[in-house]
Amino acid sequence: MHLATNALRQAITLPYVEQFGLTMPEWRILSVLAHCRQLPFTELVVRSATDKGQLSRTLKTMQERGLVVTRNQSPGGKKLDCLITKKGLALHDQLIPLARRAQADMIRRLDPQERRVLFRAIEKLGAMCGDAKGRRGGGWGE
Repeated sequence: MHLATNALRQAITLPYVEQFGLTMPEWRILSVLAHCRQLPFTELVVRSATDKGQLSRTLKTMQERGLVVTRNQSPGGKKLDCLITKKGLALHDQLIPLARRAQADMIRRLDPQERRVLFRAIEKLGAMCGDAKGRRGGGWGE
């Protein structure tokens, strides 16, 4: 699955992401924050499936570009909240139509039966990941 995911990411996502000067990790973080608007750093690690070190570096770059801001949750400064800016949200909103079009173009290459099988498999995998959520604290789409 990992190889298929990477191949799809390279074929579908990378072209439009690079067109706007983003990296894949930046796009992933921008997408999560556009959906949630604000998340604690630790939650963003989970939802973006990005390790802490890479997330810190990526957030720093994104802050320099004005796409996100971070702020301390408490006076001690050990816990951070991550927020998308208006500029970040505007960029996300520009990219979403391109993302949807690229995904739809790829899915249209499958015949109707292949699409049904794909969607059913995705639903099953999602349900299985949802079941695992209670046991491991993770889950599908979170």
